[in-house]
Amino acid sequence: MATVLTQKEKDLRSISFGSEQGVRPHSLYREVADVRSDIEVAFKKLEQAELPTVIGSSIKVFDTVNTNSGVVYVSNFGVRSHIASVTINSKIVVKHPGGTSANDLTVEVLAGGAGAVSVGEDGNLSVITHADTTIQEIVDLINGTDGGSFFASLAQGANGGGASSTVAATSATNLSGGTGLGISASVFAVSGAGNLVSSSLKLSAVDTSNASGAKLSFNSATLSAAPVAGQIATLQVTCHTATSTVPLVVIAD
Repeated sequence: MATVLTQKEKDLRSISFGSEQGVRPHSLYREVADVRSDIEVAFKKLEQAELPTVIGSSIKVFDTVNTNSGVVYVSNFGVRSHIASVTINSKIVVKHPGGTSANDLTVEVLAGGAGAVSVGEDGNLSVITHADTTIQEIVDLINGTDGGSFFASLAQGANGGGASSTVAATSATNLSGGTGLGISASVFAVSGAGNLVSSSLKLSAVDTSNASGAKLSFNSATLSAAPVAGQIATLQVTCHTATSTVPLVVIAD
C-alpha cells in the first residue's frame, strides 16, 4: 500500500517531478529501473524548458499560397547541439548548423573553372575557383549560395582582404563534429476551406555574430492552399528537441 504523505511533505515536492512515484512492491531491480526512468523524464522536461526564444521575425504569410523569405532572430540557438565544420587549406572554415546529418556533408574545392558554388543533390558543397581565386571570394561565394545551410568564416591568420592569398584545389572532405538535430522552421495556417496548411521553411544562412542571439535566414515557401487574411498563422522554430511557436497574422496580398 502506498505511503500517505503529509501536507508538509506534499508542499515540498517538485511541481514538475513530484508525480514520479516509487514502484511497489519494492525490489532493488525495479527501484533502480524506476529511478533511471524518472531521471530521464526529468531531463526531458528540463530540455523542453530551454526553448529557443524568437526575438523578432520578418517572415510574412499572405492570403495567397506564398510565404515570403525573411529572417528570424532567436536566442538559445543550438540547444545541446554542436556545429560541424571543415577547414580548407588552413584558411577557410566552412560550417554547418548542428546536426548529425552534417557529418555526411562533404566540401570540395575545384580549380580551373569559373568561380561558382553549387550544392549537389546529395547535399555536398562544391566550390569552383580560378587559379587566382582569393579566400575572401570563396567566403563570399559560400555565403551567397541559395538554398544551402552553409556559412563560412575566415580562420585565424587568413587574409581578410583577400588581395593576395589564393586557394588551391582540395579533394572532397567530410565535415567533422556536429551533434543534435539542427534547426528548422515551419509555417502553419488554416485555409478558407478550414483545412490545416503548412510549409517547411528552408534555412539559407546563419549568422551567430550577434552576441544576443542568432540571425536565421529562410527562403520563401509555398503553402498547399491559401489561408484567410486576418487569421492567425503560426511560425514554429525547432532547435534540437525544443520548439518555439510564434503567432503571425495572415496579410492580404
